[in-house]
Amino acid sequence: MRLKTNIFLWVATATVVPLTVLVFGAALYSEAQYRRDVDHEEAANLDNLVSDIDRRLRIERGMIVELTQVAPLIEFLPVVVSADLGDTHPQLQRRRLNLARFLGAFQVVVPSLRVIRVLDLDGNTLLRAGQDGNLEADLGGPLHLERPIGGSYRARLAQLPRHELSIIDLPYPRDDRFYSPMLDAVQPLQSDGRVVGYLVVSMWGSYTDQILDYTPRPRGGELLIAELNPDDPVRDGRILYDDVSNAGFARLGGGPERIQDYFRGGLWDAVQLSPYGVIDTPGKAERIYFVEYHPYPGQLISWVLANRVDVSSLIAPFERIRIGILLFAGVALIASMVVARLGARQVSKPVAELSRVMKEYAHGRTDVQIHDRGPDEIRDLQASFLYLAETQSNLEEERDRARALVIQNAKLAGVGQLAAGIAHEINNPISNILSLVKLAERELPPNAESAREDITGIRDEAIRTSRIVQGLLNFSRQVPPRFTDFEIRPWIEESLALVRQVAMKRGVRCAIEQCDESQVQGDRNQLQQVLINLLVNAAQATDSGGTVIVRADRDEQSLNISVRDTGPGLAEEIRDKIFDPFFTTKPVGEGSGLGLSISLGIVQAHGGQLSLNNHPDGGVIARIHLPLTSTLTDTDDNV
Repeated sequence: MRLKTNIFLWVATATVVPLTVLVFGAALYSEAQYRRDVDHEEAANLDNLVSDIDRRLRIERGMIVELTQVAPLIEFLPVVVSADLGDTHPQLQRRRLNLARFLGAFQVVVPSLRVIRVLDLDGNTLLRAGQDGNLEADLGGPLHLERPIGGSYRARLAQLPRHELSIIDLPYPRDDRFYSPMLDAVQPLQSDGRVVGYLVVSMWGSYTDQILDYTPRPRGGELLIAELNPDDPVRDGRILYDDVSNAGFARLGGGPERIQDYFRGGLWDAVQLSPYGVIDTPGKAERIYFVEYHPYPGQLISWVLANRVDVSSLIAPFERIRIGILLFAGVALIASMVVARLGARQVSKPVAELSRVMKEYAHGRTDVQIHDRGPDEIRDLQASFLYLAETQSNLEEERDRARALVIQNAKLAGVGQLAAGIAHEINNPISNILSLVKLAERELPPNAESAREDITGIRDEAIRTSRIVQGLLNFSRQVPPRFTDFEIRPWIEESLALVRQVAMKRGVRCAIEQCDESQVQGDRNQLQQVLINLLVNAAQATDSGGTVIVRADRDEQSLNISVRDTGPGLAEEIRDKIFDPFFTTKPVGEGSGLGLSISLGIVQAHGGQLSLNNHPDGGVIARIHLPLTSTLTDTDDNV
């Protein structure tokens, strides 16, 4: 499978698909949460509407109670008492007219109290004030509210609490010109502590209509109010207010008159089970929120207030969100394809180049170069490969150095064993030769100059041979270092003083370029032997007028001493032989070839390193690397 296809699948699987699912899930969750919030809000709106209606009805009931205390009605009470006794009050007409005028003016201010009646104890209407005109009955005439007067109705009036406002359903005649959407309020009229009649008010609900008409309809809701009256089948389920049919408490509508005919009876069934809740219409096109309210104190009669909301208005924002999610998913897939193509290009080229370089490195090419490009991970991979190649090269160099050191140590050990074996065998004959040469010189005549020169040559060669043998002995049995603390600068200055004569003969100047002022631990004499050997070699390799530079500095773990000359440097073919015993580049008779070998053994006995390399600016630089805390090692290990 191609890289760009893999990248596309990775991106789509890792981002587009999960993100789309996540956003869809979030949208579904948000929609469900939004619906729950709407349910709570609609329920709260219905509760607030119930509070407003209840507040208005309490105000109207309070007004009815206050009507019993107005002067025109109090003046009319003697007329009611006379009617109860079967008499006619002498001021009947005047007081009736005053009360009728007052009640008419009061109904103009409070139109919701549509009809106000004054009844005697037998239920006969003494005065009727209504917005459709006043219908006044003759004294002792029949009650206009029912036909004929029943004893049960009079008994019901007589049982009403005398100090409270009661709500009852008056028996209207069939030919009455209006149908009251609300029950009637009855307040007993008292005179001298006894009930003498009744004030009956038919409430029309015009103010309730105003409250409902001006109530906000969030989300385009439609209000519906119906009466639940289980004791009166005629009124049970009667529609009192409906936005759809424009029905209201004070106006007639053209729609169904009973709640049982709405929503296939779904709302009616729900109200029978719970006083509040929410239902969906068949097909779930509408959602209905309802609450039951008892408007009449002490009555089982209640109203159900319902608000129906079109479900499409609830889900419309989320439909747009879902469409947006689908568009986003499509755009994201296209973007993923573009990103996959670009990403494959950014990754494949650096990877191909890295693969080529790795193959070249595998075939032995070590000077590999990689262009630093591509994403960070590819760059890290390139850097890791370069680090691997560099580390491998360093390890190989370290391996070669270790191998050379092992070989060198093996050489030193072999030469040491050889020197220990032959030094004693050669030293005794040389001692005899020197003794015989001394005796021969004594016996020569004064004029035997030629023989004397020959004997002198024999003595010099014997002495040189003795020195070589002594060097072999010293090399074979190097003395273990004796560690003491000594100051670095005086030690270097003293070493320079010891070789100054040799340097001056060759016209070479020795100078300290930098020197640490602290102390170091080691065998001062042995280390001085090493430094003097390096200084002598540097002075002998430097042309007249040149300078030998000495530096000494230290860090937290080691002391580093360097001796640099300005000579011709080391030839490539002898670099691996400079520490071999008896190897020397000096003319015959000027060196034994053991100085660097002995110096290497001394430095290694101190746990350090000795190296000679060509300096980039010319000449040779010898470096002594000594640990600050040296450890005495076995002499045999250093040979």
